[in-house]
Amino acid sequence: ACAAGRPLIVSDFGELNRRVREYDLGTTFPPGDADALAGTLGQISNYGYSSYNPRSASDYADSQSYTQVAVRTLDTYRKLV
Repeated sequence: ACAAGRPLIVSDFGELNRRVREYDLGTTFPPGDADALAGTLGQISNYGYSSYNPRSASDYADSQSYTQVAVRTLDTYRKLV
């Protein structure tokens, strides 16, 4: 979604939630709360995204590309060997 210039809408749980908040990648809703999800979608539909930074999302997507992940993985292996 970030690479496509679209914000993330995720449940308020786990690692993805943390990254969405930390990098302003979109918005969250309480897990298992269909009404909250519907409200979030309605709010976005009516007012747009208040917690979304397109530049931050683009930078985050670039940092998570296969190439960047491979470079970081190789660096980690080199440090361990």
